Amino acid sequence: MSSLDELVIVEKRKKMKEKYNKISTGMYIRNEVMQFKCFNFFNERMEIWLPDTFVKMPSAIAQVKYPSSQRPQIIMTDLSSSVNFTFSLFDMEIDKEDIEDTCKGFQSIIKKVQPANVFYENDTWELGKTKVSWFDYKASAIDADIYNIVYVTSIGKNILHGIFNCMDQESADWKEAAFQVIQSIKDLTRGEE
Repeated sequence: MSSLDELVIVEKRKKMKEKYNKISTGMYIRNEVMQFKCFNFFNERMEIWLPDTFVKMPSAIAQVKYPSSQRPQIIMTDLSSSVNFTFSLFDMEIDKEDIEDTCKGFQSIIKKVQPANVFYENDTWELGKTKVSWFDYKASAIDADIYNIVYVTSIGKNILHGIFNCMDQESADWKEAAFQVIQSIKDLTRGEE
């Protein structure tokens, strides 16, 4: 392939990323336009937009990928099981003012358990009538580096703990989509529209 052909391909990809850059209209990820749809979890208490090809991870795969008995309650994955959005709703009350400190607590635990992880950013955003606090980092697995976004918000008065992860080399493709997915969370117990 000539350098001109490569330049044309790069320019086409750039234009596709500019055109398909919202989960509401589709996003250009891994050289394809990915569509998103609304999912409801936790007995219709939470709504979120995820890629329409994602499925609940089969329990046999979840036990291998997340070997702890404390694995996430819901794991939505692509067909290769390499890109995941996980959700756990804890029966513990949290106030809006405590969300950021709770997320910092999760980050401290991860830093303590795996000090070799590389931490990047953290932030807190308004999310409907509550807020969401998050941080991202890279962790080393047996055969690859994994990019993670960990976030905390509330559904009703309970803590929602979520994680997005993918192969680190795909994080540039997925990061913006993952943030839009997180921002799409709606707490249906509060009557959010």
